[in-house]
Amino acid sequence: MSPVNSILKTGGKAVIELDHHLTDERNVFFDLQTWVTRKGPEGKVIGPNERVDRVTALKMIMRWAAEYVLRENVLGSLEVGKWADMIVVDKEYLTVPEEQIKDIKVLLTLVGGKAAYSAPEMAAN
Repeated sequence: MSPVNSILKTGGKAVIELDHHLTDERNVFFDLQTWVTRKGPEGKVIGPNERVDRVTALKMIMRWAAEYVLRENVLGSLEVGKWADMIVVDKEYLTVPEEQIKDIKVLLTLVGGKAAYSAPEMAAN
């Protein structure tokens, strides 16, 4: 795992880049949990002083990632004039216990303000 907190302390920005296929078990929230807890697959904490808080992890995967790909004018945040890409999830990311961040499920995905994905449980409602 990268020394993210050290990078941030020197004024740098770090982004989360996913280099694996997303699955139900290894989704984007799995990666967010890893940056927040610094726990590896076996549960061992790796570089505890390199943890980041939840808000910083969100910035890494949204706002700063949009800047990294030079698309901050249309991606990375919900603002007038941007594409309105967003997700609706089943748990509150900011308050769920750290060990449960990976269990957050996407219920609805909007791309350009239009539904691109709806979980089966959403169709039942």
